[in-house]
Amino acid sequence: MDETIFDWDDMRLFLAVAHHGGLAAAAEAAGKSAPTLGRRMLGLERRLGQELFERLPRGYELTDDGRALMGVAQRIQGSIDPVLVAANNVNVRRVKISAGTWTTYLLCQHVKRIVADDAVILQFIAADHLLDIPHREAVIGIRNQRPQQISLAGQRINKVRFAVYARNKSISSWAQVIGSTPSAHWVSENR
Repeated sequence: MDETIFDWDDMRLFLAVAHHGGLAAAAEAAGKSAPTLGRRMLGLERRLGQELFERLPRGYELTDDGRALMGVAQRIQGSIDPVLVAANNVNVRRVKISAGTWTTYLLCQHVKRIVADDAVILQFIAADHLLDIPHREAVIGIRNQRPQQISLAGQRINKVRFAVYARNKSISSWAQVIGSTPSAHWVSENR
């Protein structure tokens, strides 16, 4: 089974673009710039391997795949909205944490150990690209490289080590990681 980890913020932005029929109108509703929305929609389409929109001179129109995703996203939103309303009615802090897909998966498995305070909501953003922390796309970024922006502080937690394993030694094919992360570069350089 293909387990794709979704970033709810991408789904929220997808719904805004779908409802408003374009980037400019959705930007105001979503609180993001039109170029940011465009990048996020392209990234979502790339991750899903589906074209969600037809980009027309007069706006964005959903494809069949886009309409199918919209139905799923609306059902998820119906489940999430009551939680967000309850959270907004009390003094709750939201902390956005950005990490790679597998690190986010690990963090989600151990969320009860990470935060025990009900007054804190962790919002995990699974992204292999770097989010813009100074512009509040995330508050904490967990990465396997030093931050490049001058305004960011970082702390090395541990060394990252990579290895490739196979069950059968006679297999001649090699693992491949698609992406531009340090781990993907290591795998391609150490065949």
